[in-house]
Amino acid sequence: MGKPAPGRPVAAALLDTSFLITLLDRTRKSHATAVGCFRLWTASGVVLYASTIVIAEYTARGALHDYILRWLRILPFGYHHAIKSGSLTAAQIAARDGGTWPASEESRYAVRNDVKLFAQAHESGAALLATDDRGMMALAGFFKERGLIGFDILPPWLPFDETMALGRRRG
Repeated sequence: MGKPAPGRPVAAALLDTSFLITLLDRTRKSHATAVGCFRLWTASGVVLYASTIVIAEYTARGALHDYILRWLRILPFGYHHAIKSGSLTAAQIAARDGGTWPASEESRYAVRNDVKLFAQAHESGAALLATDDRGMMALAGFFKERGLIGFDILPPWLPFDETMALGRRRG
């Protein structure tokens, strides 16, 4: 789940709140890897999406400045994202009702922001969702195993690797 599919070039990535925090906070453990990925993506022309959901979460604690915003394409949460979010949440409900939902996961039926971001990444055609949130990664694994999302998760705690960050084969 952590690495992009070999040979699948990354044309677009959606950045999660935790990734932005890691990117902008020099004291975070994975800061250097997040910066490496970000620099590589911007130099390679990868479209970097920032959801309006992520912006709302981030700005609850501080401002996003122009120097970072100029690299991001703002992705409003729209109708087709809402429909995809509903279908992902329906899969969660079915798994809970069928007894296949991990006990460690939340048991509420609300459409979580993570699910909304998955819908946006999927519907926008992003090849990657960059996050520093392990719970979000586990939830994405649930949907990926069922073929409900088509992107990969890139966590910044992996050592920086240009091949991995761009989804290209080695050698």
